[in-house]
Amino acid sequence: AGLGWAVKLKSGRPFKGREALLAQAAAPLPKRLAGFTVAERDIMLFGRETIYRDGERVGWLSSGGFGHTVGQAIGYGYVRHPAGVDEGFLRGGNYTLEVATERVPATLHLGPLYDPAGARVKS
Repeated sequence: AGLGWAVKLKSGRPFKGREALLAQAAAPLPKRLAGFTVAERDIMLFGRETIYRDGERVGWLSSGGFGHTVGQAIGYGYVRHPAGVDEGFLRGGNYTLEVATERVPATLHLGPLYDPAGARVKS
């Protein structure tokens, strides 16, 4: 987040605003992109479904569809939390998605859903 793409904090060179960027880089991110799958075959995800973590609303899907290579409905969305979202926070919860006013169990995925090692791309 912020201007990290435009500056080299590791260089050690002083510049105006360096301390503010270092503080921002050390703080946890307020949101993080995550993938979700739904095992029920008759559920379709289209995007905008609400994401619940342990019963608390934490975000919504930005996109969804059927993943033919994984054989399940898949969706991607940002999980948000004011105190910050790290991997421990993400993995420490149980997730449901609200689909057409019904809450459906969902599985969290932090990596790619298909070919996580990149073997197909490298072949």
